[in-house]
Amino acid sequence: MVKEFQSHIAFLYIEKSVFTLENIDLVIFDLDGTLLDSLDELVTALNRALSDNGSAEVDPALLKKKFCYGTQSLLTDYVGAEPHLHQAIYADYITHYRDIMFESPLFEGVTSLLADLEGQKKMAILTNKREQTSLTLLKHYAIDQLFTPIIGGDTLSVKKPSPVPIEHICRHLQIAPAQTLMVGDSHSDILAGNAAGTATLGVLNGFTTSEMLEEAQPDLIINSIAEMKSLLR
Repeated sequence: MVKEFQSHIAFLYIEKSVFTLENIDLVIFDLDGTLLDSLDELVTALNRALSDNGSAEVDPALLKKKFCYGTQSLLTDYVGAEPHLHQAIYADYITHYRDIMFESPLFEGVTSLLADLEGQKKMAILTNKREQTSLTLLKHYAIDQLFTPIIGGDTLSVKKPSPVPIEHICRHLQIAPAQTLMVGDSHSDILAGNAAGTATLGVLNGFTTSEMLEEAQPDLIINSIAEMKSLLR
């Protein structure tokens, strides 16, 4: 349950009544819906792939509401469980997305936030997007050098919501999960962080509703990634 609202920041009943980054040495960011405002491009690419394979396009507003469940779940909902059709649509989806992915902007406040964090905290990326695609996007926005490591959905044998990728990052940087913050817009980000023993910060500028984030029990929910700057005190 939400405990209180102060300056648009919702403090959740877990252990913390006041949230601070003072004891955090490592911040792990999700990418889509957290740093990158990519929902429009992802929805457009999926609809083009559906059309290419003889399936009806879906109302973009409806797709946006359901995109937090993942592409494979969406395909099952709209074209059934046929694996060969899934593979064909997904391959076309990736192709279409690559054609338009640079149209996705960083969320407002991201550049300033990262500049403030640089030199203060280690930063890493943990996304279920493919590693090479993620790296290409980060290079496009000239922020790739801020993050080590950059872990994609195909980097390891498992991905979020498993805690294993977070544990891998912490071992790589020799920073304990207790000194780590996982930041993301989806329940899988929060579940992974909680399971790994990190602090968790949910952001509402992405794909997931506040209800879904609250169910995952993050330490804190903020309305937008720009509000994270208020925690740097």
